[in-house]
Amino acid sequence: MTSGVSTAIKEASVSGEVVVVCGSVFLMSEARAALGLDEPKDASEVSEVLGAHLKTAQASFESKK
Repeated sequence: MTSGVSTAIKEASVSGEVVVVCGSVFLMSEARAALGLDEPKDASEVSEVLGAHLKTAQASFESKK
């Protein structure tokens, strides 16, 4: 994906075109990386407790059986 975005940007710059990237959050993350944009990161304190008491969808489903 990253090389595809880089190629599109190079080709667009030659012909004066615009590159538009659409898709999921994951796709946009890869596109932002290809553009050299830093992704915001949660603080380590937030990451430690984020979802600590939440079950995954699979665990919730299994507990209802």
